[in-house]
Amino acid sequence: MYTVIVRSKKDRDAVNVTIRKYYSEWGIELLTLKGARTPEKARDLLLDIAENSNTFVIVLLGREDREMARALNEMLPPTAVAHVVPRARVRNARPATIFKETEKARATIRLAAAWDPENNVYVLDRNAGVGLEGYGYSPAYDDFFALGEEFAVSLGSVLGSKPGLNSLILRKMGGLHVVYSGKRVFGTLHIPDTGCSPRGFIRRDVEPIDVELNNLLEFNRHVIEGFLKVSLNFLSRFKGAYDTIAVPWSGGKDSTAALLLALKVFGHKRVIAVYVDTGVDFPQNREYVEKIAKRLSVRLLSVNVSVRNGLEKEGLPLPTHNNRWCTARKVEALKSALRTLPGRVLVILGDRDSESEARSRRPPVRSEEGRTLVAPLKQWATAHVQLFLLMEGVPLNPLYYVGFYRLGCYICPALRSWETYLMSKAPCIRDKLGDDPLFRAFMKHRGCEDFI
Repeated sequence: MYTVIVRSKKDRDAVNVTIRKYYSEWGIELLTLKGARTPEKARDLLLDIAENSNTFVIVLLGREDREMARALNEMLPPTAVAHVVPRARVRNARPATIFKETEKARATIRLAAAWDPENNVYVLDRNAGVGLEGYGYSPAYDDFFALGEEFAVSLGSVLGSKPGLNSLILRKMGGLHVVYSGKRVFGTLHIPDTGCSPRGFIRRDVEPIDVELNNLLEFNRHVIEGFLKVSLNFLSRFKGAYDTIAVPWSGGKDSTAALLLALKVFGHKRVIAVYVDTGVDFPQNREYVEKIAKRLSVRLLSVNVSVRNGLEKEGLPLPTHNNRWCTARKVEALKSALRTLPGRVLVILGDRDSESEARSRRPPVRSEEGRTLVAPLKQWATAHVQLFLLMEGVPLNPLYYVGFYRLGCYICPALRSWETYLMSKAPCIRDKLGDDPLFRAFMKHRGCEDFI
């Protein structure tokens, strides 16, 4: 999935130490520019690798080659980046430093974004427009689009003024979300982990700018096609080795995208989507899974797990961060279902780097209980996943249009104040769950009793 390129053999030896220590199971290919010191000498070799390797390409250079890095970045595709480490030469950096800079480089590929003022659209390509005010490329960040009118209204109810349609949001750390209008910051959303009261602030001097969805799809097609090419090539390595392809499917965007990739590479005969119903899933999740399964003509294996029974009949407490007994039951139900599948089983996950540090550290391929697990979306941002699904003609789960960032159960302790705020306001949730005693107990537990 990854190719790392350095300028010389000595740099390669230094990076190889880092790969053995931090990326030993990642299957990273390590190449050199054969000592080239100018962009002109490196261009042909690098473009050939970037365009034909079908991997994400990271060029690591020292500070003495920073001008070459700048020139290379102006011509590289969105799936590649030239990154400068904070030493004169790469070989002068310690392995921990090289690892840290490699992580920054991966984040730069994932989070690349610009504003195209001529076409009034965001493009997930650094070279396709002007830079965004205060934008950043931390490995912990993610970006996504606030798609649709209802999402804009939800944001406006907290910010104090409605942003433009289909605005771009950069999710930073500590619950901070930056909402853009064109190249400028429109406002910030602060989302505490608990409670029901996110806070918003707007810039009074920035006008909202609407972005047409068709423009987002048209001007980002080359980006999505590049990411898709890498992920399909990655999955193709496993094409002849497995009898059954299992995709754990929650009804969320990432697992839906993983399912589409699986169908593209392995076809319908071998692919099975596995949905674990906890009994306390948002009703929209099951409805979405059943609807899209029929639309894609994919085999669907539904598994029930006794989370609701645990609460209603066994008297277990509502799950908390320190007691997520529900997760253990859900994971075991999934594993039990996978054990029933015939032959050699490949599990395709929707895991992405920006979801958590733990998922970022996992290699793209790993083994668990004798099964192979792969993560073809590892390098994708949420924005890539959103546009990919829409380009494939697959609608997003309707909860995303309300404003949800992640989906799951409506009693999940991982739901933050933004989600509980939406749960208290959105008619599509209140109409379906308003009389559910577990929903009401959860909202009261989170301090949202005033809303129910």
